Formats: sequence, structure tokens, C-alpha cells
Amino acid sequence: MAPSSEQIQEKYPAMLATPEDADQIRRLIRDSWVKNIGEVLGVAPERLEELFEPSMSDEGLKKRKGDLAHPPKGMYTFVAKEGTKVVGVCIVQRQANESGENELASLHVAPGRMGLGIGRSLWKKAEKELDSAKNTFLWTTVGTKAAEVVYPGWEFEPVEYGTELLKIKEPVERPIVKMLKKAKTSDTISG
Repeated sequence: MAPSSEQIQEKYPAMLATPEDADQIRRLIRDSWVKNIGEVLGVAPERLEELFEPSMSDEGLKKRKGDLAHPPKGMYTFVAKEGTKVVGVCIVQRQANESGENELASLHVAPGRMGLGIGRSLWKKAEKELDSAKNTFLWTTVGTKAAEVVYPGWEFEPVEYGTELLKIKEPVERPIVKMLKKAKTSDTISG
């Protein structure tokens, strides 16, 4: 039997990230992204790690710590921990574009921890900080479990497709999809 939402939240509580979490967050994002995207695109992880050289530098760590200590207006970073180890991260932004929409900017779960409800727990916590009267969008890679199963289960629908050129020594095109969760209107709230 799968653990309940309450059990997940107790085992991996979602909380606001602190500057002390910065190094673990950047490593988790890199490791999760490289593994998942590498598998979908058939690209060796070592090649994709090039993309993360700026964030893995001393300057990248300093910036991440600064953003956590003094987040840009409307940006929230949540982590889920197992003891002191960060096993998931979710970054959301209110008023992320000129239309005032919310953005699910980043959601990563540590490799080996997927399927335990950590991402769902993080999303539920982060979603509370967003403006429910505005749409929420995200961009993700086509063909990932997140794009195919997870986000649709959270009421996100694909609205736009494109490609992104990954600027590594041997560039690779990444198929991407913009997904949208429609705002709650008075009709959806009451009915």
C-alpha cells in the first residue's frame, strides 16, 4: 500500500529553504536534471553536466545563497529533507510574467527518491504561496514522467511545444512543452 499524503509530509516535510541548503539544492537539481533528461534524450550524463558549471562554481553557490537569504519578490524555494539531507526542491514565482501568471520554475526530487510523493508534497506547500486567481505555467522536457504523468495529475495541460538548444560541446536539441494549470475562478471554487 502506498503511503498517504500525511505520511509523506511527516517523513519528508516541505519547508522554506535557507542559505545553508544552497549547496545541496544545486547538486540535487544538477543530479536530477542530468539523470532524467539524459535518459530521455539518450545523452551521457557527463555531457549534460557542462550546463551546470556556472551554478556549481563558487560564484554560483554565492548567488544561490544570496537568492535564498534575500529571495526576489514573489519567489519561494521549498525543500523536503530526510534528516538534514535535501531530497527534493521546488521553486515557484508569483507574477512571473507580464500577465501576472505564476510559474512552477523548478521541481526536482533526488534520484532514487522519486515515486514517494515528495514532489507532490513540495508542490502542495508551494502552491499555497501562489495567486490562485492566476494561471500557473511551467516548462518541462517532453517525454519525461513529469510531463507525461505527474503534471497532468496536478491539472497542468500542455499548451505549447518547442525546442531548446542545449549549449554543450556537442549541442543537443531538447523538446520542451509549456504546461498550464488554469486559475481557479469563482465557478471552479464554488462548484
